[in-house]
Amino acid sequence: MPIGREEKRKLPDLPFQHEYGGGEDYYVRECYKEYYPLVEHFVLMGEKKNSLTVTGTPDIGTSDFYAYFFEEFWKAHRDDWIVVTASYEYNGSVSGFAVFEDGVGARNFTFAGELMLDAILRDLEQRLGKLAVNQDGKSEEATKKFKKILLLCDGPPKTRRLNMVVFTSPNDRWSTTNRNDGNFLYMPLWTSVELQKAALVLDLGLDDDEIDTRVRVFGGTARFSLSRDTSEVTLVQDLFLGKTTDNPLITTGFPELFKAVRVEDQRPWYYAVASGYTLGVFTDLEDALDSTYGYSNSLWQKFPTYGEAEEFLHANGVIVKRLAQRRNGELTWTAYDVMDPNVEAFVAFCDGSALRNGRADCTAAYAALFPHNQAWNEVEVLRDTYATSNRAEYSAALAVMKRAAVVDPGRSRPVIIFTDSELLVNTMENFINKWLRNGWTTANGGPVKNRDLLEDILHVATGRVMMFRHVRAHTGRQEWEYSWNDKADCMAREAARNWDDGYY
Repeated sequence: MPIGREEKRKLPDLPFQHEYGGGEDYYVRECYKEYYPLVEHFVLMGEKKNSLTVTGTPDIGTSDFYAYFFEEFWKAHRDDWIVVTASYEYNGSVSGFAVFEDGVGARNFTFAGELMLDAILRDLEQRLGKLAVNQDGKSEEATKKFKKILLLCDGPPKTRRLNMVVFTSPNDRWSTTNRNDGNFLYMPLWTSVELQKAALVLDLGLDDDEIDTRVRVFGGTARFSLSRDTSEVTLVQDLFLGKTTDNPLITTGFPELFKAVRVEDQRPWYYAVASGYTLGVFTDLEDALDSTYGYSNSLWQKFPTYGEAEEFLHANGVIVKRLAQRRNGELTWTAYDVMDPNVEAFVAFCDGSALRNGRADCTAAYAALFPHNQAWNEVEVLRDTYATSNRAEYSAALAVMKRAAVVDPGRSRPVIIFTDSELLVNTMENFINKWLRNGWTTANGGPVKNRDLLEDILHVATGRVMMFRHVRAHTGRQEWEYSWNDKADCMAREAARNWDDGYY
């Protein structure tokens, strides 16, 4: 049977934005056969490295162009390309990625951040660059064998420039997220006949009348029209039918219906998501549904006041940030990335303290605290010839990475460092990759300070996922993050003072 002719396929082993609720199969839409060669041509005509993203599929578990494109492209071009597939959360952060290289086998990275992804891409580019140099003087045919890299994303990268965006279910959020990218490809909405055929092929247990009813409410989107979760479909369907029966927007589809409901119902509601893709309090029902739909054991509830929503989250061990994010007139209070406890990751709080910073007689110390295993806590004074507060901050992070290397030599568990040092966060999340590319020189052309410590951190952390989270200092609040950050601050300052007073 020719490639792409079958209507049902097994999902490939890729990192996905959504946890699939539709089983192991996905439906191959007829339009995929026409869209694939268009996207393939764009990729093949591009530079040595291309970035392509496919919108997260709201029709969870039923159809996926991201999976379809990977299978077709890898089958046809595995000899010439290395494909890196990455999944992105709704907030734009990478949640995992995999590297597919012919003859090497797939390498999967879970709990991975942008820093790790950049490191892998940089390593591939450097390796391929050396191969290209070795091709000098050889035949043109041999030179053409030089491989290229494709970064194939499922979801919206926050900081990464994309060469092309494929919208499988276009909506306002995606258009806004990727507005600066020049190459868009929009897919058509589903027809009733296509939805009925997909339900039959995937054995969803939905008859034609049920699908027709859903199409009249939700329009040509598969997210709810093919959903197995009848309880959630009924909830949203009742909301729409109760308020938009006579609304002319009824035929325009799901996103417009949300807007229509918001216009007619001015009462504010707060949607608290305690278990889902993104945790927090939302004032937009669409955001709450995006954060929970298709997530196993999701837990969310709506409340008339923010205080009740926050209490519900606290009861389920979720702490939200005090400052809200505003987007399109709606508010979101997101949860902290890591709550207590977290058994998967090495969670640490780092702080550095310096007395007479910048002077030759400076005394500096650091604290690296592990809330889940306090026997690992390390509080030390710098014995450097020239001690500074910056070196204390970097030394604390290095102590954490060394401890992780001893406890987990296989590097399977990520490290999450909380710190009130914007220097440490910005260095590790933003600057260090640029410095590496520039030969450890700053934007002004000068040498990077404390290079020795930074190189030690990178060396010990090779192959391990690192994440850095900023915590506000000296708040006096009792939440878990603030409390442990204050402990690290106090212990680092106390160590520096004790050394100054001759107690060490």
